[in-house]
Amino acid sequence: MEALFHARYYNNSDVASILVKALQHKSVLLKHEIAYVLGQMSVTNVKNTLIDLCNDKSQHEMVRHEAAEAIHALGFTDEETEACLRQHLSDDSIPFRQTVELALEGLLLKRKSNSEKKIKPHVPRFYLMTKKKKKQDLVIATYNTKDPVESDILIQTENELKKHFNILKDEMQRLWDRYKALFALRNHDSKQAALYLASCLDEKSSALLRHEISFILGQMQIPETALKLIERLQDKNEFSMCRHEAAISLGSLGAIDYTEIGRYWQPKIIAELKNFLNDEDPIISESCQVALFNIQNECNLQLLPNLVPL
Repeated sequence: MEALFHARYYNNSDVASILVKALQHKSVLLKHEIAYVLGQMSVTNVKNTLIDLCNDKSQHEMVRHEAAEAIHALGFTDEETEACLRQHLSDDSIPFRQTVELALEGLLLKRKSNSEKKIKPHVPRFYLMTKKKKKQDLVIATYNTKDPVESDILIQTENELKKHFNILKDEMQRLWDRYKALFALRNHDSKQAALYLASCLDEKSSALLRHEISFILGQMQIPETALKLIERLQDKNEFSMCRHEAAISLGSLGAIDYTEIGRYWQPKIIAELKNFLNDEDPIISESCQVALFNIQNECNLQLLPNLVPL
C-alpha cells in the first residue's frame, strides 16, 4: 500500500501500466486503492481498464465504485464513457449506482462548460496538506485531491456554515447537492465544520455519503471526530466501504501526537483498531492493519512488529 501511494508521484503511463497489472491482486482493499490512485493521476490511457472494472459485476462494489469515481476524476466526457455510466444507473449495488449518478452528472456539467479540469498536486490518502490563501478576509483551505463533486462554495459566516450543514444532513436533498455541501464544509477547514460532518455519520440514506464523510474527516484531522469514526468501525451492519474508510481515517487521527487532544485520543484509537485486526471481513482487518502501520510509522511506535505491511 505504501508503494502504491509513492508510485502516484511518478504520474506517467509506465507507472499506470504497472498499477493496472496489480489489479490482479486478491485484496479488494488494494484493488480499490489502485483504482483510486489511477483517478488521482493524470494518465488517461487507463480509461478502458476503468470501464472494464465498472462493467465487471464479479468485482466488489468498492472496486467498481472507485473505478467510476476515477473516470470522473480523469475528466472524460466522451460518448463511450457516458454510455458506460448510463448502463449502470440501475445497478443492484446502491453505493455503486449512486457513484455512477454523481459521475454522470459531473460528466454532463464538464461537457456543458467545455472547460478543462486543472490537475492539482497530489497528496497521499492518509495525510492532509493545506495551503492557506488569503482572499479578502477569508482563509480558504486547499485540499490536494480530485474530489467526486467539485464545490466552489465559500462559507464566510456562521449562518452559511449552518445552512450547508442542514443541506448535508437533509436526506431528502439531492445527493449531488449534499456532496457540494459536504465539500464546502470541508473547505471551511474549521473544528466546527468537522464536528458537523461527524454528526452526519448517523445519517441512514447513503452508505456512499457516509464513506465520503469518513474520508474527509481523515483529511481534516480533527481528533474530536474520532468517536463517530469509531462508531462506524464498530458497526458490523455497516457497509464495508464505510467501516474501511473509518478505519483509515482513524489511522490519520491516531498519528496526531503533537497536541494534547491528539495524545488523549491516540491510545483509544489504537485500541479500537487492534480490536478489529481479525475482523471476519478482510477489507476491515486489512484497513486496520494499514491504519496501525500509519500510526506506527508517523509516531515511531512499535504497534505491529510481527506483521508485514499490506
